Amino acid sequence: MRLSDPCRQTCTLMYTNVYAAGSYHGPAHRLRLGEESEVAAMAPPGTGRSSHPRSDEPELDGGSLVVHYQPIVELASRDVRLVEALARLEVGGVLLAPEHWVPSAERSGAIDEMGCTVLRVAVEELLDDGRVTRSDNLGSSGRCTESRGGPRPLGLSVNVAPRQLHGRSLLECVEQLGESGIVMERLCLEITESAIVEDACAMQTVHALRRLGCRIAMDDFGTGYSSLHALTELPIDVLKIDRRLVSRLPGAKARAVLAFVLELGRALGMDVVAEGVETPGQLDALLELGCRLGQGYLLGPPAPLAHTAGRVCG
Repeated sequence: MRLSDPCRQTCTLMYTNVYAAGSYHGPAHRLRLGEESEVAAMAPPGTGRSSHPRSDEPELDGGSLVVHYQPIVELASRDVRLVEALARLEVGGVLLAPEHWVPSAERSGAIDEMGCTVLRVAVEELLDDGRVTRSDNLGSSGRCTESRGGPRPLGLSVNVAPRQLHGRSLLECVEQLGESGIVMERLCLEITESAIVEDACAMQTVHALRRLGCRIAMDDFGTGYSSLHALTELPIDVLKIDRRLVSRLPGAKARAVLAFVLELGRALGMDVVAEGVETPGQLDALLELGCRLGQGYLLGPPAPLAHTAGRVCG
């Protein structure tokens, strides 16, 4: 699709930082945001871009949103229960992680369009894969039972940027997805505490999203100053333990904090996901603590859906 003005502005900002990012050459689902002539024309003064680029500069062949999926797995069995859709902005063969472009997208207003596009594409891919249309194996708790033939259903988790909680774009997008055949209880929207703390409008949007039937996850739990208060004010279904806490495992203090969070989740009827599981020692500690779900490079890196979903029940 062609770039809207906000997305054009965002890609312009991203171009100035493109050489500071790493490269990635793997397969991906790409959404075209513009043609070469259009994006190249957006290069701001001082970037060094000319009609004859230097041989050491990447070719800027048009911006693309790239959607990969990272598995959230049952730690004991390693079966994939959900996948988290992760967006990257590819410019000139360089794949930019969200921290390189989301702040600019929020400032320009492009995040509404880009966020909803990623959400729609992720739902469409899982619908095409047959993973989110059946409700017999996955309830509101996100727990999966044995399937009677066919692929095991997956839950889908998608990050929501703070700005998306203002206005009606996200609500309208989710309402439309509810008419597409997706079982809404398998759609989980991840928010951070900083996105909603002392923000009445954002909190109202979260409640409205929950009324539509999707689940709400508090991302990076344990790093804010009022996380516990937020749990009393919001309809939270999932706690995602911040990777900075998980990284301190198997240390004694980290184990004590994680044990508290896991017990809190059980008491409140919430699923708890440990993020950033990267070492066998961390995995062993989480299993000993009774943590059921985890996510991280040790369990599976972000990848195209076929690579991630293919690990279900494997």
